[in-house]
Amino acid sequence: MKENDVETSNDSESHASGVVDIEPETCKVVAPHPESKFDKLLKEFRRLDHYIRTKARVDRRLTIAGIVIALIGLVGLPSIFLDTCVFVFHEELEDARSLSQNGKIGEAIKKYRAVAIDAEERGCGDVAVYAWTTVGFLSSKNNDAQGALLAYEKAIRLQPGNAYLYVFRGNVKRELDQARDAILDYSTAISLQPDFATAFLHRGLAEKRLGQTEAAIANYDEAIRLQPSSPWPWVNRGRAYATLGEHEKAYADYTKAIRLAPTFAGTYWNRGNTNLKLDRVVEAFVDYDTAIEWWPRHPASYILRGKAFLSIDRAEDALSDYSTAIKLQPGNPALYFARHTANLILDETNAACDDLDTALRLFETVGFSMERIDQENRVVGEVDANRPIDLTEFISVSDEFIAQVRESLADTCEDRQN
Repeated sequence: MKENDVETSNDSESHASGVVDIEPETCKVVAPHPESKFDKLLKEFRRLDHYIRTKARVDRRLTIAGIVIALIGLVGLPSIFLDTCVFVFHEELEDARSLSQNGKIGEAIKKYRAVAIDAEERGCGDVAVYAWTTVGFLSSKNNDAQGALLAYEKAIRLQPGNAYLYVFRGNVKRELDQARDAILDYSTAISLQPDFATAFLHRGLAEKRLGQTEAAIANYDEAIRLQPSSPWPWVNRGRAYATLGEHEKAYADYTKAIRLAPTFAGTYWNRGNTNLKLDRVVEAFVDYDTAIEWWPRHPASYILRGKAFLSIDRAEDALSDYSTAIKLQPGNPALYFARHTANLILDETNAACDDLDTALRLFETVGFSMERIDQENRVVGEVDANRPIDLTEFISVSDEFIAQVRESLADTCEDRQN
């Protein structure tokens, strides 16, 4: 993940082996305070969230904006918006929705921003909060984190008692590596809504990013207590336990997460890595194979299984998996660096040196260019405010990666250096 979440040096080994934090679907529909007709309508949007995602296949990156836009498209504005303020802005909201649905995100942001400003001037606070919140989500989709922060700040100014808005802003801050500030936002949300499981979960992710693993576990514990049927607190607590070397506890949490979300490949990757740590090689291969069944076109599954093959002296099988990963993502320098190890074991020195040369060239020209997947195993874009962590970043620090490539070139391919 670019992802990506900055991990401490204590996490470098697990990160390099593909163990990842998993970010959940976090965006809930804003519930304005005090309750109004608009508030009741948005609560209905929340109830239909699952239907929209499973039936209309709304892309996760649109989050609340996508849900609201899709639902408006299904039921139509005039028949459901009884609030006078919303009716006044009916045409403008329809125009903004149309722009967004047609992929004109920048124009949609301008339209929603204009609605928000006009609604504020007319005293239509609920409409303004809705519009500013949508600007925030679309700005994140458009890789404009600062624009998203500004939009959420305006929404918070209008509704300082709305816990969801602080979570939305905290997510953007965490993406900007402002984890401490993000924690303040999540804590504010929790003070406003003590049973807000999502806020605890994301505060845990921010604590984890700061290397405060025990604090992260405490937040995941609370999220599990409040929402035990959600898989994301379980898998992230498992990740935290793995970081601490408590692999049996990690295994138990990953297994629980798999029961709750059996089609998400990322949890099988994590459990496979933990099985290797526990010397359960057969079980690890079952997990990697299952991940490939669910998501056969993502390179992480093959890289992780390839590493497992190397651990049992099956370098040819590892080479095959690494090559498959490269075919799926040929622009990722980390994959070539991984494959060079298998080539060296097989005494294919020229091929190993070619891989190192390619890794160095790609890194210096395009850097780490990696895909991400969401909980339904779909590829998502490079950045948005609630993305899952990058699942194919095996070297967490760029400088460390380039140093390893150069060192390997010097050791293995000295006669090929200028």
